[in-house]
Amino acid sequence: MRPHSGLASLALAIVAAGCGTGSSPETPIAPSPPAFTVTVRSGVDGFPPIAGAEVRAGGARVTTNASGQALVPLAALGLDDIYTVTAQGFVGRESRLGLGTTATLWPLLDGTTTDWVFSYSYTTNGGVEYLKRPAEDIRIEIPSTLQRGLPAWTEAARQLSQASTSGDPSAPTVRLVGGEPGARLMVAAGTPCPREPCLSVAPARLEATDYALEVLAGLMGFDLAGSRRARGLPSNPFVLTATERLAVRMRFLRVPGTIWDVASREVDWQIVGADGEVRYR
Repeated sequence: MRPHSGLASLALAIVAAGCGTGSSPETPIAPSPPAFTVTVRSGVDGFPPIAGAEVRAGGARVTTNASGQALVPLAALGLDDIYTVTAQGFVGRESRLGLGTTATLWPLLDGTTTDWVFSYSYTTNGGVEYLKRPAEDIRIEIPSTLQRGLPAWTEAARQLSQASTSGDPSAPTVRLVGGEPGARLMVAAGTPCPREPCLSVAPARLEATDYALEVLAGLMGFDLAGSRRARGLPSNPFVLTATERLAVRMRFLRVPGTIWDVASREVDWQIVGADGEVRYR
């Protein structure tokens, strides 16, 4: 009986692969086990990679290379899809894995701490502590009777918008608007608001850029005034410091503690303390 032509062809292929011109057969290369890559970068300008960061997932602990990348075997995860990233001098992060995941860590600049990040950027809602951030542009209207304050508020809006979009070009900004329709926040100085919503400001400080920065930063979710008091900084610098710009930028980079859908309480980012324990959601 003649062998099946398909089996014969397969046998010939195997024999041919094992034969050569007297050279020994090549050792087969084992396939690489399935893994996912985590790229860890800093939130400072330019988003440089973080070398030496530790990525923990399931039973695996992997350190990032010079490019900020770590390869985590999927077999180490089991049924858990949570991974944690920590690095010296940064706020740790815990989240759910994703192929090609990029983790941007909040650097602790100028002596700031994890507690500083939490105290001046987080709030509590329904027992869940989450990062404060607007879901859409903040639109401010300054009535014609207060136009003397327009330069200060315009400059403050420019600085904050520049900080937010440096993290994500599509991030919400602060906009000064005129009579265009739609909901907007009207500024009032010591007088009853002609309509709601209204932002009442101190008349004596209407023209001060530092005051406008503090008010608008608060609307972006960052307690700039409280942070400056806690850090012993002058209350009247007219420019955001690098640390303050970072605090605005990081809230638009899906940083630890961000809740994208507050209504459903879906939390997938958390602050991890130096001891490796989850500190804040």
